[in-house]
Amino acid sequence: EYLAIQLNQIRGRVTLLKMDDALPDSILDIGPRDVLVALEPRRATSTLVRMVGLFQNAGAAVAVISDEYPPQVLARVDFPIPVVITGVNAFDSYAAYIAVINAIVAALIERSPANVRARLDRLEGLNVVFSTWFEAGP
Repeated sequence: EYLAIQLNQIRGRVTLLKMDDALPDSILDIGPRDVLVALEPRRATSTLVRMVGLFQNAGAAVAVISDEYPPQVLARVDFPIPVVITGVNAFDSYAAYIAVINAIVAALIERSPANVRARLDRLEGLNVVFSTWFEAGP
């Protein structure tokens, strides 16, 4: 969700796919101009593997950010991005995922900074119209 929000703010036409009953409707029109960016923290789900295959068959580009030992089906995508998830406690660390997301967003901003700035200015204007941000009074 964090990646989808930032991508939508700088590029537009971003859809956060949810693994629910509406998924088939959400991917009905996938094609060669689409890009799937999937995050798979550990143990790929069968739904994700099927979705990657559908996007590949439609000619879309596929990137998968996964732990350092992804199953072969996820390692054979256009952009496999393995990250270390070993933490210092009993749970996996997601710090590397956030670092990769930040790097992707930064690289996309560098490609078109003027367009991104104009888009973010429009977004800020909408936030002002809707009074999105809390303003503490005197």
